[in-house]
Amino acid sequence: MKETLATAAARNLSDEDRDMLRRLALATGEDGPRAALDMGLRDRLCAEMAEMADAVRSLLALLDRHDAVAALPERALPAYQDVMERIGSAALRATDLVDRSRTLDRDTLLALAPAEARTTLQ
Repeated sequence: MKETLATAAARNLSDEDRDMLRRLALATGEDGPRAALDMGLRDRLCAEMAEMADAVRSLLALLDRHDAVAALPERALPAYQDVMERIGSAALRATDLVDRSRTLDRDTLLALAPAEARTTLQ
């Protein structure tokens, strides 16, 4: 269904966008619209990012339980703080990207769906 909708919507694109989809199809060996709108791929990516975030949280909890930071030499504390800030910043950006990806999937489905199906998808 998703592929049919994506292919139908591709007919309404500009020549430049259709050319991009043709090149994408050649590069991936898949249908261009399907490759461009592969919501399953983004969904799996989001799931893996969530798993990675959960693993980082578990690691940090483990380090905290065993007071690992206290065992660090004083000179290592700035590097530890830098790593913690990077993890926090990356987590915020990843959360935003996951939210945007899911919104894009929903909006794409709504835009491509026939009018009678839109109320069901919302």
